[in-house]
Amino acid sequence: MRPPWILLPVVGPIRISTVLAGLVMLVVIIWRRRAPLSALVAVMAWASAYEILYSATGTAIHGWPAANFVWMTAAVGGWVVLGQVVGIVPNRWLLLAMALVWVIWILSGFNSNAPSVAVTRGFPNGFSDSSEILNELSKTLLALAYLMGALGSPKHATRTAVTLDGDERGRGGLRVP
Repeated sequence: MRPPWILLPVVGPIRISTVLAGLVMLVVIIWRRRAPLSALVAVMAWASAYEILYSATGTAIHGWPAANFVWMTAAVGGWVVLGQVVGIVPNRWLLLAMALVWVIWILSGFNSNAPSVAVTRGFPNGFSDSSEILNELSKTLLALAYLMGALGSPKHATRTAVTLDGDERGRGGLRVP
């Protein structure tokens, strides 16, 4: 597997930038909030929301199988819901910026580079720089939106039934008020 992808066991090919964004989110949230479970939920909610939106758009525009979209949403949608329940709500301005990039991507044909067997100079045949930029930019903006949401005011989380923030000694864990 060549850039921009790596091959991870069980997961399969994944963009290096996706792995790096997830790791940065984990480290920053754990460092700033001392809440490893909140960090995990933020990363999984971000990745899940992106994959659900990606699958929905591909299904609507390119006629990808609806069953795949339904399965994807059922399989990972719980992370998005859990994020909302515990108060990890994406920053609305970054979400708006991501939506603008997404619309531009749709208007440009919503093409997506995918790893393939036929590779030249490290990239699959038919690799589109503009599609890659739109994919990366939208994913990064959504990651930042979730990161900012996870680092947001802890008082937002107190309005929910469950919080994942650690106590004053910095021990991360599930607390039900």
